[in-house]
Amino acid sequence: MRLSEPRTKILIMGLLPCAPDDPAKIADMAKIKQVNSEISRLANGNTIRFLDIGDKFKDAKGNARQDLLPDYLHPNYAGYEVWSDEIKPVVESMTRWLAHIVATASHIFLIGLPVFYQVAREFIHDGIGP
Repeated sequence: MRLSEPRTKILIMGLLPCAPDDPAKIADMAKIKQVNSEISRLANGNTIRFLDIGDKFKDAKGNARQDLLPDYLHPNYAGYEVWSDEIKPVVESMTRWLAHIVATASHIFLIGLPVFYQVAREFIHDGIGP
């Protein structure tokens, strides 16, 4: 990717919690913590950033919140709202030139990453972006 799109900025998301308070799933939660620790090392703080929002999806006991992850794996609408609120400032800081354009489109309240990527590519290829 760095060769074909050298100005690409990457946001790596940490894995979300995936299990309720279940002794059989404690190993899964430990593995998620380990994987997040390992993938966080890929970040360089500039063009590659890492963001772990898993704590927002845990209750006071550290268990996955069923109100955000109904099947303890996939976020629902409320979960995606939390996700969006958490990544928005990071994405904006990584793409300041695009953040203003997105903010002015008041009818857009949540941009999925594939849509965001396509919009970003169009601006870059049209010479509007950095």
